[in-house]
Amino acid sequence: MFDWYVKVLVNHPRRVITIVVLLCTSTILIPYLMGRLPQFSHPELGFETRGTEIGNRQVAWDNLIKALEKGTELIDDITRIPSNMLPQHYSDMVLRKIDVINKITNLNSDMKTTNENKKILLPHTTELEDETFEETEMTLRNDKKRRKNRLDFFCSKPTYDHARVVFTLNQGENLFTYQAVKDMCLIQEHLANLIEYKDVCDTQEQTCCPPWSLVNYIALLKKHKSCSEIIPKDINSTATILEGCAHFYHDNELFEWKMGYRNIPRQCIQFSAVYNLMHYHLDMDFMPPHAPTKFLTSSMMFLPFGKGSIVHLYKAMKDANLSTPLVKISAIDFGIKETLFDLEIVRDIYLIFLSTFFIMLCVLFYTWSLIITFVTLLNIIFSLSVSYFMYTFIFQIHFFPFMNVLAIIVLIGVSADSSFIMCDVWKAIKMNDQADSLVDVISKTLKHSLLSISLSTTTTFCAFASSFLSAINGISCFSIFSAMAVLVNLLITSSLLPSCIVLLSSQHSQNIVVFDFGLVDKFLSMERMLHQVQTKFNAWLLKIVFRFRWVWIIFFFTLGLLSATVLWIWPGIKLPESVEFQLFRESHPFEQYDLIYKNQFWFERILRIDNNPENRVPLRFVWGLLPSDNGNHLNPEDHGNLVYDPEFDIAHPKSQVWLLEFCENLRRQPFYRAVGGPQMTNCFIETFIKWMSHNCINNLELNRWPCCNSYSFPYPRNIFHFCILKAMYIVYSTPSTIFIPSVAGPKFSNPLFHPLNQTFVPIIKAVVVEFESNFAFTTSYVYMEAFYKQVEAWSSKMMEKAPPGLKKGWFYSHLGFYDLQKMLIEDTIMSAFIALFLAFIIMFIVTTSISLTVITVVTIFFIISTTIAVLVLMGWRLNVLESIATSVAIGLSVDFSLHYTIEYQLACEDSPRATAISKALSLMACPSLMGAITTGASGAFMLPSDVLPYAQLGVFLIIIMFISWFYSTFFLVSLLSVFGSDDHGPYPYHCCRKLRDVNVNAKHKRCSRHASPFSNVASESTVSCISTAIVNQSPAHELDILTVHPVKFQPSNSKAATSSLYLNIDNDNLVKKSENNVVHI
Repeated sequence: MFDWYVKVLVNHPRRVITIVVLLCTSTILIPYLMGRLPQFSHPELGFETRGTEIGNRQVAWDNLIKALEKGTELIDDITRIPSNMLPQHYSDMVLRKIDVINKITNLNSDMKTTNENKKILLPHTTELEDETFEETEMTLRNDKKRRKNRLDFFCSKPTYDHARVVFTLNQGENLFTYQAVKDMCLIQEHLANLIEYKDVCDTQEQTCCPPWSLVNYIALLKKHKSCSEIIPKDINSTATILEGCAHFYHDNELFEWKMGYRNIPRQCIQFSAVYNLMHYHLDMDFMPPHAPTKFLTSSMMFLPFGKGSIVHLYKAMKDANLSTPLVKISAIDFGIKETLFDLEIVRDIYLIFLSTFFIMLCVLFYTWSLIITFVTLLNIIFSLSVSYFMYTFIFQIHFFPFMNVLAIIVLIGVSADSSFIMCDVWKAIKMNDQADSLVDVISKTLKHSLLSISLSTTTTFCAFASSFLSAINGISCFSIFSAMAVLVNLLITSSLLPSCIVLLSSQHSQNIVVFDFGLVDKFLSMERMLHQVQTKFNAWLLKIVFRFRWVWIIFFFTLGLLSATVLWIWPGIKLPESVEFQLFRESHPFEQYDLIYKNQFWFERILRIDNNPENRVPLRFVWGLLPSDNGNHLNPEDHGNLVYDPEFDIAHPKSQVWLLEFCENLRRQPFYRAVGGPQMTNCFIETFIKWMSHNCINNLELNRWPCCNSYSFPYPRNIFHFCILKAMYIVYSTPSTIFIPSVAGPKFSNPLFHPLNQTFVPIIKAVVVEFESNFAFTTSYVYMEAFYKQVEAWSSKMMEKAPPGLKKGWFYSHLGFYDLQKMLIEDTIMSAFIALFLAFIIMFIVTTSISLTVITVVTIFFIISTTIAVLVLMGWRLNVLESIATSVAIGLSVDFSLHYTIEYQLACEDSPRATAISKALSLMACPSLMGAITTGASGAFMLPSDVLPYAQLGVFLIIIMFISWFYSTFFLVSLLSVFGSDDHGPYPYHCCRKLRDVNVNAKHKRCSRHASPFSNVASESTVSCISTAIVNQSPAHELDILTVHPVKFQPSNSKAATSSLYLNIDNDNLVKKSENNVVHI
């Protein structure tokens, strides 16, 4: 099969190239014509867990909430169903609001509220007593127009949907100073004068409404027309008001005053300025509860337009440089973070183009071949296009996360590395076996180069593919795309590149148009200089590696152990602490707001997680629904459908009793937190029992039967079904001032959308019990893990004792971020060990040597450990991108190590260990160095990007290439020189040995294994990384002219040796040239 493939490449190179180009070009045209190009409009998608225990519960809960909001499949508010669809007794009921209020009051008469209203008098200070307010009753009567203008200073009230910016200091400690206020006013005026600002702002009387800001509230309180009229006295006066009124805000008195409590000083409620300033515009560290301070470090300004679709305004602000020496805009929330990311990630592709251009220049100067350079570029493009075609059309994966773009950068380095190796091996074999036919040369070239390239690609493929099992679908999609990309790259490299080399050979010279570089003398001079540099580099590198091999072994082994200590002992891999998914650098104003300033203002903190001011984690228990995720795990928008529990039966008497005991037992648990106020649906069975305990006939209704005390708990099944509808109808008819519906309670099927149900009676399909825990939500993994394990252990124990109808209940809370952290740890460790294990298996199959396999895998392990340890010390946390970087690290760390090991193994077939070390190092040192430089350079070109994945991957590629090359060249080669096996070839079985055409020389097998590797330096230096050539003015072949004849090295007793270098010029015309190669040992 292999020989047939080689003959096809040699005899039909044009056909092979044509077929490959046509097939790959079609994979570019088809997605383009069908409009299936990748889009990144929602970059936050794909970074949730799917298929885990918590992930399944999260999906089931989300489906439940969506079903209730839609109201077609499930419904909790019975009042949304027309009365004629309910049982007959309900059609005659006329419920008045006052009756409902009385019912609920009687129902909850035994419940005591802990939120008693407190009336605290303002402790008037001397400053407040001396403060004179000019706005008196007489002033209002005499100047109504002026008062109306002041009340209309702002067009409306600030809301969460308004765009906003945050002011901070460039220098100094307090924003609440006259100079800082004037600077904020100046920036505000410059912003309002932007044309883009005027295009989007809300208007009143054909002018933009003023923004809500600290400076405008000071102007309002002091009756100025604009903030430019503020004087130093106004700053001190406003600070005095805030100092005297701040405690009313913290005691919720200012908010309660709006509902009728008027025992608060007038200056504290004037224009709601104090409330709005404390709530929206001043950070929490300014005059906090019980610790008053006058230092203001940040202030927020709300702009008079909504968030979203204002990218042009952000760009105008960025160009306008809105800052002063004292004050700047540090954070922005325009609601366009994802939109801007979509634009930036496409715009910054030019950085990838620059890195590609630089790498192609490296390939050009390395091979001195425009054709090889162009083929390498096509290899990259075709690999990506074929991979995307397979990803989208064959595997039918419709979600393409932006992380997949990072595979481009990796693929650029891999393709260049493959070109370097194949061209070097081809030139080396052509020099040493000039009498062989073209078929033999290509056959040997593919055997040597493809063995190394294929093994490297296979291990890289395994490293990427190992992440496919990740529960995070964004990582799984990246795993599929990147693994396909490197595999397709191998296939194209093994077909397109050898075919081009055949076309450049002498057999097809008459049909090839060779590019004439011009300025031949300068070209030859540069080439000879580079050859001399490479020759000296090879000799120097071999000398320091072999002479100081024990030093390198001890040094890098110690470094690897220290790196492992950094990872697993101290400081260890840290998990993310922010629930916000970061898309840009931390210094970006959008990230500054989400990561830092979002939690520095009271209105943001109060709105976090279900409007829970204290941020308590809820306790939610669900029955009737199975925690199942039947959606496509590779599509974050496909969550499937609700899966109902066929054994669910809440109406069974045993189920009623057990649910009541469950709620009573829950209240006795240490994680339960008692909350005052009516809780009608939190544990609905308790409310239902109290409601059923009323007399059958009372003043409100003529007859409540059968929903009264004529039946005792537990109730018969038919009575339960009938009366629960009536009870929930009354509960949801309660005015919102008394009862605010929550997610807890029974969930009914909607009879309007279930025509098969002939009775049209809503049936309970699910039940939710919800209470508040005493755990506050945090991003700490350890804290949330303790909460989850404690509640889950108790819940599982209770479910074991449940009757059959309630046995499949499950617990859910705000655990999505905790589950993401957990899966990042488990998946990263699992994929790393899977990749290392597969690398071990593949290496052993190829080398059949335990020593070589262990040496290589240990080197790979130390490369990965050292790389990740450096990233940890740089402050990286194990987020989604870092997990992907770990997979990339495993894939890239194997390249250089495997190249050295395979070349060493091949050299050991006919050479002693020392000579094999010399051959392997001489042949692979320069290609691996060029591969490291090109891949590292592709990362360096990413550093200017504001897009976090680009920037972080750039840093990562530089580090991994630096560490990988040094470990492979100094540590691995040193280990091979000491512990390397030299008795086995790469083919373990007799049938595989037939593939080898290289005859083992018995004489070499009898050579001393202690021969110095430097005995081979002179001859091996001819195998140049940059081949030497002298080109005559006559036509020649682009790569063939770069061929160098093998050097006949004559040993000498002196430390210097002289060798003759013969160069092939135009049809066997030889020009003899002398060159001294001196090696000092």
